[in-house]
Amino acid sequence: MTNQRVVSYKAVSRQKGHHARPSLFRHSSRLSMESMDGSSSLGLDASHDARKTDLPAALEPINRRDISATILSALAIGASFPAISRADDTLQNYKDLTYGATFDVPSGWQKTETNLSGDRKLVVYVDPKDDNTNAFVLFTPIAADYTSLGSFGNIDYVSRIVVPPQTKGFDGSALEKTNLIEAKQAKGNYFFEYTIQPDDTQPNRHFFTYWSVVPGECLVTFSAQSTEELFQTSEATRKLLKSSAESFKVGEDKKK
Repeated sequence: MTNQRVVSYKAVSRQKGHHARPSLFRHSSRLSMESMDGSSSLGLDASHDARKTDLPAALEPINRRDISATILSALAIGASFPAISRADDTLQNYKDLTYGATFDVPSGWQKTETNLSGDRKLVVYVDPKDDNTNAFVLFTPIAADYTSLGSFGNIDYVSRIVVPPQTKGFDGSALEKTNLIEAKQAKGNYFFEYTIQPDDTQPNRHFFTYWSVVPGECLVTFSAQSTEELFQTSEATRKLLKSSAESFKVGEDKKK
């Protein structure tokens, strides 16, 4: 039985038996959730609670404004190129030589890179025919003494960062519906499959997400997503997202 959860974002600074060290990230910031306009992230969830919260840089949500602007930029870049049918797509490979992160997406998808706060870099690939179908990787610098994913907590703990526990609004209504389908360790990474519906005005989305660490240097988070409706009705989309996620690797051909 799946466990559907309704969530609002809360800062994660303590775990029973596990305390986040102040040196975890090279940059920490006091983030006003109110300034995020209640927007949700993709993979890390923004708040409906407008309290100011100390939030380490890697756990800052990706503002929907950031991801939307990046997607629009990718679509604008792709407007000058002929459309490639989904059936005829070959694969293109993304490779970051600094950290050795690599993954595959269809060759027709449009790429955009954006620099975010805290020296983070966001790289997004978007299906030009459906901007709800995309893949993105986020690079976040970390402190030298964080040498493995265990430094962030075990997989159950991290799953509560990716898909936070259930809360409801003051009137008892759902704030954000989530469903954690699977959480496991795979290829030395943390892997999560889940759905998120920020509110009733937006589509439910299906995610495959990986967390990976370059020891003492960078937290690398990768996600591939589509709407849940498309995921359930299109075998091609299911195969595409799964194969893109399974192609994700970190540490190969890393620049010395």
